[in-house]
Amino acid sequence: MSWTSIWLNSLIEKFSNERKSKNNDGRIEYEHLAPKTNISEEESKSFSEALNYALGNEEIHNIAITGSYGSGKSSLISSYIKRQENFDKKFLQISLASFTLEKNAEKNIDSSKNNEEIFKEEQEEEESDTEDEITHDESLTEEKDINTDEKITSYIPFSTLQKIEKSILQQMFYRESGFKLPFSRFKRIRNLGVLGNCALTLLVFILFLFPFKFFKEELWIKAKNISLFNSGIKTGILFWLFTACLLISVFFIIRFCNKIKINKLGFQNLDIDLDVKDKNSLLNKYVDEILYYFEVTDYEVVVFEDLDRFKNTEIFIKLRELNTLLNNYKKIKKNRKKITFIYALLDDVFEDNNRTKFFEFIIPIIPVIDYQNSGDYLLERKKINVNTAFSDLDEPFLLDIGLYVNDMRLLKNCINEFKLYDEIINKALYENSKKEIVKPDSSEDENKKKTEPHDRKKIFSLILYKNLYPNDFAKLQNNEGYLYSVFQNKSKAIKKEKEILEKEIIKLEKSIEEIEKHSDLQIEDLRRRYIYRILQTLNNFYRIRTVDYLSDEAFQKMKNENKITVEIEHQQYYGSSRQIIQSDVPFSFSSIENAIDPKYTYEQKENFIKQNQNGEVERLKIKIANCKREIKKINSLSMSDIIEKYNDTSFIPKHEKINFDLVVYLLRNSCIDENYFDYISYFYPESLTRNDNDFIRLLRNHSLPDFEKPLVKFDNILRRINNNDWKNPAILNNSFLTYLLKTNNENLDLFVGTMIDYDNSTDNKFFRQYENTSDEQLHDFYSLVFTTISIYQNWVAKLFDSSNLDQFYKFFLLLEVENNNVYIKFIENNLSFLYRDLSNDEKKIITEKFKKLDVKFELSKECTKFDIFKIIIDNNLYNLTANNLTQIIIAESGEEDKPILNYLTKIRILKNKNVPEYIKKNINEIIKSILLPLGENLNEDEETFISLIKNEDVKIEYKEKLIKYNQTKIIDITTLPEVITYETESEKKEFQIWNALIENNKVLSSWNNVLTYFEKMDKASNHLTSFLNYKENIQNLTENFPLSDEEMEDNESEKYQLVKSFYDFIIKSDSLEIDSFIDLMAICGFSYSKLENYNIDSKKIRNLIEIKLLTFSIDNYNGIKKSSPDNLPLFISVYFEEILENETIISDTDLIKCFNSKDISISLKNKILSTKISAWNKISDDKFFAEIAEHIIKNNVYEKIVIPFDTIANALKKHSDNSQKLILLLNTQFNNLTNEQIVATLTLCGQPYSGLCEKNGTHSTMKLNENELQLCNNLCARDLIASITQHKDEYKIIRKRK
Repeated sequence: MSWTSIWLNSLIEKFSNERKSKNNDGRIEYEHLAPKTNISEEESKSFSEALNYALGNEEIHNIAITGSYGSGKSSLISSYIKRQENFDKKFLQISLASFTLEKNAEKNIDSSKNNEEIFKEEQEEEESDTEDEITHDESLTEEKDINTDEKITSYIPFSTLQKIEKSILQQMFYRESGFKLPFSRFKRIRNLGVLGNCALTLLVFILFLFPFKFFKEELWIKAKNISLFNSGIKTGILFWLFTACLLISVFFIIRFCNKIKINKLGFQNLDIDLDVKDKNSLLNKYVDEILYYFEVTDYEVVVFEDLDRFKNTEIFIKLRELNTLLNNYKKIKKNRKKITFIYALLDDVFEDNNRTKFFEFIIPIIPVIDYQNSGDYLLERKKINVNTAFSDLDEPFLLDIGLYVNDMRLLKNCINEFKLYDEIINKALYENSKKEIVKPDSSEDENKKKTEPHDRKKIFSLILYKNLYPNDFAKLQNNEGYLYSVFQNKSKAIKKEKEILEKEIIKLEKSIEEIEKHSDLQIEDLRRRYIYRILQTLNNFYRIRTVDYLSDEAFQKMKNENKITVEIEHQQYYGSSRQIIQSDVPFSFSSIENAIDPKYTYEQKENFIKQNQNGEVERLKIKIANCKREIKKINSLSMSDIIEKYNDTSFIPKHEKINFDLVVYLLRNSCIDENYFDYISYFYPESLTRNDNDFIRLLRNHSLPDFEKPLVKFDNILRRINNNDWKNPAILNNSFLTYLLKTNNENLDLFVGTMIDYDNSTDNKFFRQYENTSDEQLHDFYSLVFTTISIYQNWVAKLFDSSNLDQFYKFFLLLEVENNNVYIKFIENNLSFLYRDLSNDEKKIITEKFKKLDVKFELSKECTKFDIFKIIIDNNLYNLTANNLTQIIIAESGEEDKPILNYLTKIRILKNKNVPEYIKKNINEIIKSILLPLGENLNEDEETFISLIKNEDVKIEYKEKLIKYNQTKIIDITTLPEVITYETESEKKEFQIWNALIENNKVLSSWNNVLTYFEKMDKASNHLTSFLNYKENIQNLTENFPLSDEEMEDNESEKYQLVKSFYDFIIKSDSLEIDSFIDLMAICGFSYSKLENYNIDSKKIRNLIEIKLLTFSIDNYNGIKKSSPDNLPLFISVYFEEILENETIISDTDLIKCFNSKDISISLKNKILSTKISAWNKISDDKFFAEIAEHIIKNNVYEKIVIPFDTIANALKKHSDNSQKLILLLNTQFNNLTNEQIVATLTLCGQPYSGLCEKNGTHSTMKLNENELQLCNNLCARDLIASITQHKDEYKIIRKRK
C-alpha cells in the first residue's frame, strides 16, 4: 500500500474519531480547504525519506514534487516544513494563483474572436490594472480540458510572466522587515502613527518659519515681541487659532503628498517621462536584490507552488538560472552548503524527457483522491457524519458521483456548501434550540408532512454542479446558461417522442384498415383468386383441380417452384379414346401478385386474413389506445423519465467545458430536475406555491393552459381570479377543476363552458385528459358536460376516443344513456374500456346495461384476462365468429394459442355449457361462417361429425360439404343411416349418406364397412372403386383376410358368397387401379379355372397368373391366347409341365412368341429347345433358326437340341455369314454332332477351315484365336486331325494320312 493511501486512511480514521464526539448535534462539521499540516512522519515516511535524501545531497539543487491536482502535494510539503521548525534548515514558501490564466481561458471560449482581438482586449485591461504593467508580448501555451482531455490553447501575455515574477519578489521581500534589509531598493510604507505625523508636522512648520529669521528680521523681531498677554486676549486667541489651522493643513498636505505619483513633467519644448516601463524580466533586472536577500537571510530551501497552473515553462527556466546564480554566489556559500528550489507541479508540465534534464530529483505523489476512490472518500464522510443531512445520501449515489470528481478540495467544499444550503432550504427540520434534524414520521399527520425534507440528493447534486461549473450555475439562477438550455430542450424531446408515437398510431391504423378490407375473405378464397389469375395467363386447353392447391403445403410448393401441374386432354389419333396427360407449366408468381395487387404480396394478404381471424384488430386498437395514453402522459414526464423511458439524450447538447456524461447521469437519476429552483432559492409559501404563482401568471398573460400543473392554495387563487379570467382557456387545470367539483363552486358552469369552447377547437384536448378518482364528483362533471354537448349526433366520438377509455368506463357506469346506435357501436368497438377488475356490483350494472343495449362483441386474447369476459360468455353477448370461438376455447380450456380446426369438438367438452347451447341454436350460422371456411382442414371428431349429420336442423347442403371437408372418418358406417329423406318446396328427395361417405373417403377402411356398403350399393356405381383406389384404404384392408379359414371352408355361407361376389366385381371393374387390384388379390383366397370375360386389363390378367389365381386349364390357355396374348408366355412359364402333358395345344406361333418373350427364362428356353414338341416340325422360318443359333452361342447351350443342327448352321450362315459364329456354334454343340456334321459345318466356314480334315498328311502353319484353338483341339480329340503343336505365336496343324 502506498504512503498516500496510508495517509488517507489514517486521515479519515483520525477525522472520524474527532467528529464522532462532535456530531451529536446532528449537523455536518465544516472542514477547511487549506493544506493539512498535521501529517505525521510515519504517515508520510516514504515522502520524508525521499525529501531528506534530496535536501541532504549537495548535488541536488532543483527538486520536483509531481502529482495531479488535489493529490496532496501542499499538505505533504506543509506538514514536512512544520516538522522541520525545530531544526536549522529554513524554508521559504512561495505560492501563486492563476486567476489571470483562467480569465484568459474563459475568453478563449468565444470562438468568434481571433487571437489578435483577444490580445488587444487583454492588453487594454492589463495596462489599466496597475502601474507596474508593461507592454504585452504574445505567448501561447496548451493545456488539457479536465473533462474531455482535449488540448486547449491558453493565451499567456508577457505581462502575466512579469506578474508572476513580481509576485515571487513580493512574497520574498515583504516577508522580511525593512530593518533586516536596510540596503534594499525595495522600500515600503512605514506607519508613523498620529504622534509621528504630529512631530513631522511640527518639524515642517518650524522649518517653514525658520527662513523668516534671516530674510525678514524686522518681522521676526515684531513677532518676537508679540505677546499674548501684551496684546490682549482676543488677539492671542486669533494668533493661536491661525497657528493650529496652519499645522493641521500642513499635516494633511503631508499625508496627501505621500499618495502623489508624478509620471511626467512638462516644460516649454520639453517633456520628461518619469514612468518609463521596463520590458525586461524582473528576475533579471533585480538579480542583485535577490542575491542580497539570500545573503542577509538564512533560507536554504525555497518551495514554489502553483507555478504549473500557468502552463508556461519559461518561469521555470528563469528560476533554475536564478538557483544556479545563488549556489555559485560566494558570499552565500560561506554561510550554507546550498540553496535548494522545490517545485510542486503537475506531471505533464514538461514533455518527453525534458523533465529529467531540468530537475536533479523528482518525487512523485500518488493522488489521495482520483476518479477511482473519490466515491470511497464520500462514503467515509457519510460514516463520519452519522445522523446528519449527509447520511441521507445513499451509497450508490455517492459512489457514482465519485466517478466524475478527482479533487479533494472540491469535494470538501461541496460538503461545506451542502451543509449551508440544507440548513437554509430545510430550515423547518432544524430545531432552534437543539439544532437536530427532525426525521419525518410515517404517519399522515399534516404537521409532520410539513417537516418532510427536500430531496438532499438533489441539493448535493446542484452543489456539486455549482462547484464544477460555477459560471453556468450563476447563469442558471438567471434562467440562462447551458443547464437551463437543457431543460428548455425538454419540449423538443417530448415533441420528438410524440411524433414517434403519432407515426406508430398512423401505422397501426393503416394495418387495421388493411385487415378489415380482408375481413370477408378466407385463406382458401384468397388462394382461389390467385389460382384463377394463374389460369387466365395459361392456355385455354389447360385444366387444373383447384382443390389440389388449396392446402398450405401444395399452394406453398406451387408458389415457391413457380410451376403448376395442369391436365391436358390428349387424343392420339382420330377416333381413339381421349387420355388425360399431366404436365408442369411454368409461370411467374411475382407477376401474378403484381397483377392482383401491386401494393401487397400474397404473404401480406394472407397475414391480414389470419390477423383478422385471430383478433388482431382488437389488439391493434389496444396498442393505439396505449399510444394515445402515452401521448397524453408524456407532457407530465420529468426529464429523468424521458431519458430513462426512451433512452434518448439527443436533446441534451454537448458543451466543451462541461462533462456531458455527468449531466446525463444527474438528469437520468433525477439528481437534478425541473424543480431545481426549489433547491437553490428560498420561497415564501404562506401565500402561493410556485406552481400557483405560475398558474396566475398564465391567466394574466393569456398563455396556453397547463392542465397538469398541481395547484395547492385554491382559496388564495380564487381571490386573485376575476370574472374575465373564467373565459380564459388558461384556467383549464385538472387540480383546479377537482377543487371546483369538491366545493360545488358557483363558477363551475363558467369553467365547463370555457372547456367546451376550448375543446371545440382542440379536439377535446382537456376533457379527454382529465381524470379524477371520485366517482361522485365525476358524475357531477359528466352531467354538466353531457347536458351541454349531447345535442350533437356524434357526441360519443366528440367526448371520448380509444385513448380515454378509463373516462368512458366511469361515464358508462355513472350515466344512463338510452339505446343509441352511435353509443352501442362505440361500446362494441372499444371493449377495452372494461379491461379491469370488477366488483360484484359493477358486474351486475354492466350485465344489465349490456342486455338492455343488446350489444355484441368481438373478443380478443386480452379480453379473456378480465372479468368482462365471463359476463360476455355467460350472457351470449358475442358474435358467432371464428375469432370469438377461438378466444373462448383458449380461455376456457387453457390450450395454446394456435389455429383451431375442430371448434365444435372443443366446445362440446367445455365445462361452460352456455356456449354449446348458444351454438346449438345457431348451428347453421356456425357451419356456414366458421366450419365450412376451414375447407379440407376441418377436423371435428367422430362424435361431433355424426351428430352434425344426424342433426335435422342442419341443412342438407351443409351436410354434404361437412362430409366432403371433415377429415375424421366414421369407424362404423352403420352408425349413420344409409339414406336421409328430406322435402323441398316441390318434392321429396333423398340424401345418400353412405355414398357421400364412401365417395369422399370418410369411412374407416375395414372389411366390415366395405362388404356392408358393397352389399347395399348400386353395382354400376364407381364410388367403391374410388374408395379402394386410396392407398391407405387398401393398406388397412390387406392387414386382414376377408374370410377366416373356417369361413373359407363354408362356401355356402352368405358371407362367403358376398366376398366371392366382391372379388368378381373387383376383377371385372375397369375403374380400380392396378396397385389396388394387386393388393386385394393377394389376400383373395379364391382361384379361377375359367373367367366369364377375359377382356379385362392385361395387367390384371398378368397379376392373376403370377399369383396363380388363374389355374391351368384349356379354357384359360385359349382365353389368354385370344384376349391377352402378351401374357401367354407367362402362363406357359408358370404352367409348363402341365402344358407339356397337353403339348398339342401349343402352336408354332406360340413357340416363337415364347422364345422371344422376356417372361420365359433362359433355362426354360433351353429346356424347350431340348424338348420334343410337335410344333417344332411346323416351323420353317430361317430367321427364327438363326436367332436360336445366336441363343445357343450366347448362352452356351451344350444340351442336345431337337432341331437339326445343319438347319441351324445353314440359317446362321445365311443370315450372318460369319465363320467365327459358326466355329462358336460348332464348339458349343461339338459333343452332340457326328463327324460328318462337323466336316459339313467346317465346309460352311470356308478356307482355311474347310481343308483341316482332309487326309493328305500335309500340315499348315497359322495363327489361331481362342475359339479356333478350341476347335483344333476338339478335332484332334475326335481324331479328325493328326496333331497340333505351337511354335512361338503360330500353330502347326498336321493332317492325317489316308
